[in-house]
Amino acid sequence: EQAGQAEQAEQISAEPEEQQVAVEEQSLAKPEELAWTPMPHTSTRTILRMLSRPDRLDYMELATVIYGFATMYEYYEEGLETIRAVYQQYEPQMDRNTRLEYRNLEADLLSFNNQYIESYALSKEIHPLIENEDLKARNLYNMGYVASQRGLHNEAASHLFEAAEIFRALDQNYKVAMTYNQIGLLYRSMNEFETAYEYLQKYITVAESLADSTQMITANINMGITLKEEGRDKEAIVAYQEAYDLALQMQLPSKIAQIEMNIGNIYTEMEEYDQAMVYYKRSLAVCEEIGLEYGVILNKFNIGSILSKTGDDRGAETNLLLAYEYFKNNQIQNELSIVTEHLMRVYQNLGEPEKSIQFMNEHFDLRNKLYDIEKTELTEDLRFRYETDLKDQQILLSEAEILEKEATNRALILLSICLVGSVGYYRHRNRYLRMLYERNVELLDAIGMNEWRKKSKAETAVQTSEDKRNEELFEKLEKLMREEELYKDPELQVSKLCRQLGSNERYLSQAVNSMTGMHYNNYINQYRINEAKRLILLGEDSITDIQ
Repeated sequence: EQAGQAEQAEQISAEPEEQQVAVEEQSLAKPEELAWTPMPHTSTRTILRMLSRPDRLDYMELATVIYGFATMYEYYEEGLETIRAVYQQYEPQMDRNTRLEYRNLEADLLSFNNQYIESYALSKEIHPLIENEDLKARNLYNMGYVASQRGLHNEAASHLFEAAEIFRALDQNYKVAMTYNQIGLLYRSMNEFETAYEYLQKYITVAESLADSTQMITANINMGITLKEEGRDKEAIVAYQEAYDLALQMQLPSKIAQIEMNIGNIYTEMEEYDQAMVYYKRSLAVCEEIGLEYGVILNKFNIGSILSKTGDDRGAETNLLLAYEYFKNNQIQNELSIVTEHLMRVYQNLGEPEKSIQFMNEHFDLRNKLYDIEKTELTEDLRFRYETDLKDQQILLSEAEILEKEATNRALILLSICLVGSVGYYRHRNRYLRMLYERNVELLDAIGMNEWRKKSKAETAVQTSEDKRNEELFEKLEKLMREEELYKDPELQVSKLCRQLGSNERYLSQAVNSMTGMHYNNYINQYRINEAKRLILLGEDSITDIQ
């Protein structure tokens, strides 16, 4: 029956790839190509014959069929269940490498299904058992991707660099290129733009050497997104134009629509609304022509937003309501939250307070739901990471003398998650989470960042000119943090600090690392964590407000 349903599903016209690319950007898109290249679908009759004769069953081919179908049509949960069922049924007949391939596919589908904690745990469990170099590299790549999604930047970088080395040794240039791309996106998420550009350029170079136009398009799009995030809008448009010319040459309408929408977004941020509208309408026309519904909706939403900003609230209402209905019917919660906020303001401008209040209430309900989902995920992540750290690293708590930078970063990360996770304690009186929170506060206090700085300074008997520059720059930075409390700015970027300090990103990063042993992001988070602790102890603000 299941095989027959699968054959029926093959006849359904689906466009998962085009639906993915219509979204402007995803912080760290999961490239399906790395794990397996889907083979042509085996006929239902062949599959049934194979399943009825386990002694003749090609388990690797079957895995390829299941994985290919699941990722092609976005049936991640169904693919996961099927891979697990086949593994449980036929595991005794499989050789060692095939078993590990199935477990790796299970971890990969878990990450596709956004079950990052389970995916990482499984990948880490099987990694020491893997002997095949290609499988080892793919396993490392998946751990790197999942770690980056969970904000474990150091671990993600370690896994991805190791994967790249193995792929290079195996002369698998395509996978090397994809890993460079992932490294570039990782550093972009850390606002380390210089390193992000370096690896995205490597991605472009390898894609060009392979004459792979599709990857060159993706590389230039990612370069454009990165330039845009750093505020280099004109350069971002140039990168997008490179991608656009290639997409036009290869006649890839979905890519053309995506790039035009991204360019429209840049012009919107630059408040050049007429130019933005030109690109949104061009993207909309392409999406309508190829029947890409999600792309149509996104463009309608973008057009509605511009009409609202330029005073045409009736026109905005029409477009935004279309987006609202689509997001609501398809239960796309995050986008629905955004569009309800826009509609609340539109009806306020139109003098229709009842509708404005209706959408305001819906917006806040959605925000609360999304918050609860995020809180649950963070609580599970906290439990997993705490238990893993105890098992693998045997972290000492209050009386430990921690001098290594990695341990310092780990403590800060753990505490930051504990502060978020502590919401669960105040709501549900979860004794386990409260104990974790208190022990990690002790850990941070035990580290004593000020003491660490004093020791580091005392150990340096002779100051070089670079040491002096780092110290002076860091003192200026500390003054800014204390007096202007810049760490409270949620949009704070290293480029903004550099302008105020009259320095550049490289020197500032060196100064922070030299004086604290921390990455810039962890340095800023230290201030935020301490401020959150202070506010919690005062007890005057709610946990939500403190977050």
